[in-house]
Amino acid sequence: PKKITHRLPIRGHHQRRLFELDVDFFIENTEGSIVLIFHDNFAGDVRKAKSEASKHLTKSYLARKTVAEIYKTDRIQAFVHFILAGAVVEIDF
Repeated sequence: PKKITHRLPIRGHHQRRLFELDVDFFIENTEGSIVLIFHDNFAGDVRKAKSEASKHLTKSYLARKTVAEIYKTDRIQAFVHFILAGAVVEIDF
C-alpha cells in the first residue's frame, strides 16, 4: 500500500442532502486502486456475515461515490470486517 489512513471522515452530498460518515481504514495502493474497510462488531454465526454486511450498503455506496469523485478513479473496493466473528466480506457495487 502507498498510504493507510485510520478513521477517515468523509463528507459529501447525495440527492442534495449532506452526509457524513467514517471509513475505518482507507487504503491507497501504489497502482492507484483504493480499498475502504468498515468495521462491524457482529458476533453471530460467520455464515450470517453476508446478510449483516448488507447493513453497510448505503454507507459504502456513499463513501465509494465520494471517493471516486475526489480521486478520479472507479478502482475502489469496499469490505466489512466483522471483528468478533473473524470474517471479512466484500461489498460489491
